[in-house]
Amino acid sequence: MKKIKWGVALLLICFLFCSCGNTNNNNPAAEGAAQPATETASPGEEQKTADSSAEASDTVSANGYTVKIVAVHKTADSNGEPIAAMEFLFTNENAEPVSFMSVAQVTAFQNGIELHKDEMFLERDYNWDSFYTEIKDGATISVFHAIPLQNEEDPVEIAVNLMDMSSYQKAASTTIKLELTSSEPVPEKDDSKEASSKTEVKEEQGSDTVSSGGVTIKIVAVHKTKDSNGDPMAAAEFLFTNDNAEPISFMSAAQVTAFQNGIELHKDEMFLERDYDWDSFYTEIKDGATISVFRALPLQNEEDPVDIKVDLLDTENWVVSASTTFSIDLED
Repeated sequence: MKKIKWGVALLLICFLFCSCGNTNNNNPAAEGAAQPATETASPGEEQKTADSSAEASDTVSANGYTVKIVAVHKTADSNGEPIAAMEFLFTNENAEPVSFMSVAQVTAFQNGIELHKDEMFLERDYNWDSFYTEIKDGATISVFHAIPLQNEEDPVEIAVNLMDMSSYQKAASTTIKLELTSSEPVPEKDDSKEASSKTEVKEEQGSDTVSSGGVTIKIVAVHKTKDSNGDPMAAAEFLFTNDNAEPISFMSAAQVTAFQNGIELHKDEMFLERDYDWDSFYTEIKDGATISVFRALPLQNEEDPVDIKVDLLDTENWVVSASTTFSIDLED
């Protein structure tokens, strides 16, 4: 009986060994189980290599905005420290006016280190205000943005990200390395002239008067004048009427934006002569009163007409309640 039991046990052991051997030999997929993962990863690695070796572009476009990286100009701040003026060409092909600052993020590196400084004291050798200046549909502007430099010899790598205004996510980007140059920038108004005819075709003239919430503003004229440095500027004249119980100023009731050749007329600082009542912009008027209001504007030139946009504000909700845009010729 014991012999029979031992015989059965040996048969079971042999059967188990044979089963294991057949499983390994008849399952070639098991031997090459790692192969599909290797084959899948390989094309990905090739694609990554191809992307990293792609030629850098000086231009990026998305959602109707185009930015071209033009040059990096060597200059100095008011303390004599080396800085650079990054120059871009910025084009807007959207119905709403927009500034470079609103749609683009710029980062610059020298020798792999980001060029960044919280405070720089800039000379007025470049149009730094262009970074904040809005442009209309079809217009192009030269934009300058200041960055500190480690030195004045090594090239600068510039990355531009165009943002999706609805989601505030990156829509497109480019990175390019440029040598520093001492050449003078292209005059800004040359670029604006190139786009002016296209802008004029797309811009429709509206009414010279806008009313909402008991406030009425009429665009009267744009007078040519000079600032105290002799630079050309304009005095935009309005008639401002208040039909509300509470006194209010023009400054509190309205926002004014002006364009010449599709480019916003904007300057952080102007030294005004006392030839117009500039204080009228801040002066409050009571129910039923009307006042002439003057607002100072820099000019590109003294020939081309100025488009003036007036937005009336709902002061309770801080939203625009009514607006008009009116094209008007310059007057002496």
